[in-house]
Amino acid sequence: MCLNGISVVRTRKHKVTTDSNHTSNIAPNLLNRNFMADRPNQKWVVDISYIWTREGWLYLAIVLTCILAV
Repeated sequence: MCLNGISVVRTRKHKVTTDSNHTSNIAPNLLNRNFMADRPNQKWVVDISYIWTREGWLYLAIVLTCILAV
């Protein structure tokens, strides 16, 4: 990194925003790691994340359909 002039740009510290000790309802695990499906559009897996860029926050959403059992 030194040879190429690459250095770390320090920003503010990470702030924890997750509260694991809450009294809210938790969604049930309906799939229970069984990602095989009997027919199309029966099971979907989704995830969302956000990435900081120079223009601001960008949100990345991913939707996957589960594998059909043959």
